[in-house]
Amino acid sequence: MVHRPIIFGEHLKLFFTEIRCIDNMTLLVLRSHLALEYMLNEIIRHYFKNSEKIFDIDSVIGFENKLKIVEATEILDDFKEKKRSFSGSEDLLYNLRKINEIRNRYAHTFYTEDMKREIGLKISQLKNEGNKASADDLSILKGAVLITHRDLIYILDKVSEKSKWRKATYLTGDNKKEKSH
Repeated sequence: MVHRPIIFGEHLKLFFTEIRCIDNMTLLVLRSHLALEYMLNEIIRHYFKNSEKIFDIDSVIGFENKLKIVEATEILDDFKEKKRSFSGSEDLLYNLRKINEIRNRYAHTFYTEDMKREIGLKISQLKNEGNKASADDLSILKGAVLITHRDLIYILDKVSEKSKWRKATYLTGDNKKEKSH
């Protein structure tokens, strides 16, 4: 399977516009999760020289396992030092796990009032820079997703600078990128 990178300038513009315009919680959860998982994949691809072995076509790596891979490396070390966003990598990982829990509830459970309350509680637990007291669940989730996505972009940028990938090729979306040896 050939990996085709997206062009990040275009991706960011579309992602942020789409997220701000979504007014349906289920759609917001599913689209956000997709984008965040894509960013995790890109971080792993750039960090590991032979990342194709991790993303072998016959294996399925779930979201939580991707988080564990990122957590087990020094990928987050620079992020911890800079303490970007809220309070650093612990909050980033916390939000990613919480968003994954919310996504899994939507994807694997019939919608009920109990589920709605449970999701509302999980959303209220998200780490966010904004004032959550007056915001509705949709706004809180949007804020947390946008911050989390921004932080993953920062990490991807740092990982791609340190990796053997040619950054210019990656950022332009040239599908002929190759690893340096």
